[in-house]
Amino acid sequence: MASRQTRAIWHPLRAQILELIVRGPATLSQIAAAVGVSTDKVAYHSAVLCGAGCIQPVDVEHPSSVDPLYEIV
Repeated sequence: MASRQTRAIWHPLRAQILELIVRGPATLSQIAAAVGVSTDKVAYHSAVLCGAGCIQPVDVEHPSSVDPLYEIV
């Protein structure tokens, strides 16, 4: 695993996000509800995970910019 990915998943909340998404794709609001934090906080940490190449938005027919669906890369 590349060091950029290792640094990204080192944060406890990001590790929780990855744990959830490994089980199956999840929306921003589903992740926030499962880990008990705000969607803003999840959006930030999801963006870090996306930038590190750990997760990606799911390409859906009608994507929601407010509540995107994420999956493991």
